[in-house]
Amino acid sequence: MDVVTDIAQPLAMGVISHLLGIPTEEQERFRQSAGVVINGMDPNSLVDDQQRRHAAQARITLVQLLRLHLRQADGNGSAVASTVLARLAEPVSPDTDPIPVTEAIATAAQLLAAGYETTVGLISNGLYALLTHPSQLNRLAAAGPEDQAMHRAVEEILRYEPPVQMTVRIALAPTTVGGRPVPEGTVTVLAFGAANRDPDVYDRPHDLDVTRDTPHLSFGLGSHFCLGAPLARLEARLALAALLRCRPSLVDESVTYVQSAFTRSLQHLRVRLTDPSSQ
Repeated sequence: MDVVTDIAQPLAMGVISHLLGIPTEEQERFRQSAGVVINGMDPNSLVDDQQRRHAAQARITLVQLLRLHLRQADGNGSAVASTVLARLAEPVSPDTDPIPVTEAIATAAQLLAAGYETTVGLISNGLYALLTHPSQLNRLAAAGPEDQAMHRAVEEILRYEPPVQMTVRIALAPTTVGGRPVPEGTVTVLAFGAANRDPDVYDRPHDLDVTRDTPHLSFGLGSHFCLGAPLARLEARLALAALLRCRPSLVDESVTYVQSAFTRSLQHLRVRLTDPSSQ
């Protein structure tokens, strides 16, 4: 089986679609658009004209699909289902208006894209890291999704191989970073992948150690902390625990990563599983 296409992608898209209120028959269109949008977030210097056009078209498609589902209502004008999209379409109280459609669509698109591609990367990156570190894999052979060992392992995977490698921030006030001045208004790139391997913070930073208990920065900090962090952690623990019960082994040790500067995830991860009932 291919962990990316057979497990990680259907699981991540199914969960976020269920929360948002996207019908099953529409999920593949959303999945394709979300993937292209994420891959088109790289700096202009790293994206060619064709990729830029594809990303722009994917954003238009995503907006059109979300607008359609956001505006679906019953005869009374109230949203059809109690989902995130439905809640975005409703007034907060009888005395308030719904949030603007453009803001609702932007919020839904952010949740969809962020809740899909990053979770796919977390699951596939995590299993590949464990399969290429047998001693660490053996520590989790019998771990369930709620075992403390699995909790620590997912946090270490997030540190060791974060699905989001960097992000952009704008300095709201003059500051200094690493001895270098950063004027107000400066666009800065924060490299999570590098920060998570800072030798001043982590012992043996380039080693995968599922017993490690040192915090990481993969979900951001403060007001920018990832809204979906608890959900991503839960999905990763459930998926990895289920896969490890089947004693996975690599079918193809040569892997290819999605071409992106901001995200890091495998295009494919082919493994062989064993029926747990036969063990």
